[in-house]
Amino acid sequence: MLHTRLDRLFWNPLMAPDSPYRELWKGRTNADGFHKLPLVQDIGLAEGMADWNFRDKIREMTDYLAHMFVADRTGNLLDASTGWNGREFFENKVFMMEGIYNGVLGAIRTNFDGHKQAELFTAPLEESDTEKRQAAEDFVIEMLEKSHMYKVCHISADGLPALGDLVKNEGFRDVDHRLGTFDETYRYGTVHWESTREVERLTRQPTGEELIRATPTEPARRES
Repeated sequence: MLHTRLDRLFWNPLMAPDSPYRELWKGRTNADGFHKLPLVQDIGLAEGMADWNFRDKIREMTDYLAHMFVADRTGNLLDASTGWNGREFFENKVFMMEGIYNGVLGAIRTNFDGHKQAELFTAPLEESDTEKRQAAEDFVIEMLEKSHMYKVCHISADGLPALGDLVKNEGFRDVDHRLGTFDETYRYGTVHWESTREVERLTRQPTGEELIRATPTEPARRES
């Protein structure tokens, strides 16, 4: 139970005008070009996204996932000003869990096709086509049973619209809560069903990479 408001514990220091924790956002209102920032370059580009149909969008995905890159950097940081070891901290103090299948399972099951996800969610509960009805029911049940959350992605793959982009458009804004559809089943499940699947903690695996000798808000020095 909290004895101090979260605003005082975290939010106010983070949002203070002189807060070093907002370093990435200086002069910015979006994440475009984050991959060029020295702090993010301490980690590199999201090369692994090439395996998820994002080969042509590695730089864009690096911008989109910059917060995760900063977390990865923190977990490999040896703070040059204090001696704080991020790797030891992450190994002993941070609870990590698998985040792909527990976050974007719906996108994976539909090959990142936002239209397909919308179609499954908005299939009528009284759908006369038994195959369509079964597909929608199976999809919703699998999401509730096998994924801890449903991330509504906002970046497309292979030219397909992402669900998060669709819901901004007329005709799709109720995709996540349309009455009389499997959306209703999904919403009911998120409130009234309790998963029996355990939340498994991931153990950070050694990579053999050198620690980043820098500070949380200053990049590693590079030889010119």
